[in-house]
Amino acid sequence: MSLFVISQVLSFAAKARAAKQARLEAEQQAQDLETKQKENRVIAAEQHNDLVKDSVRINAANLATFGFAGRDVTDRSVKAFLDGYSQDVKTDLNRLDSSAIIRSRRFVTLAERTRQSGKARSSSIMLGAISSFAGNLYANKDIL
Repeated sequence: MSLFVISQVLSFAAKARAAKQARLEAEQQAQDLETKQKENRVIAAEQHNDLVKDSVRINAANLATFGFAGRDVTDRSVKAFLDGYSQDVKTDLNRLDSSAIIRSRRFVTLAERTRQSGKARSSSIMLGAISSFAGNLYANKDIL
């Protein structure tokens, strides 16, 4: 086997290894994004729970304040205030949950795109390696 053929085989092997490494790096990046997505879910759940706990405490404080002032919770203005506060909390929770869903989907989409990009980069490197290998062998067929 000639030195030229050996060098071409080694060159091809190096490019094949680079293609595999490109795919592995993209997969690692995608897994990192998926980990961030999971962390985001946990953070969002904690924020949701914190907001619920805070609203319960604030609602209790509001009731105590109205009670101390001698106002009855069946009073229309007190009821309207408490209902308004409850609606504000529901709106805040919906916004928080919607934002968490959007962030979660963004991480999933980025992970999918990263994997696709890695596969495309890997395929491109392999096709270049094959083309280079075959082209060099053909161009130098007279020394083989």
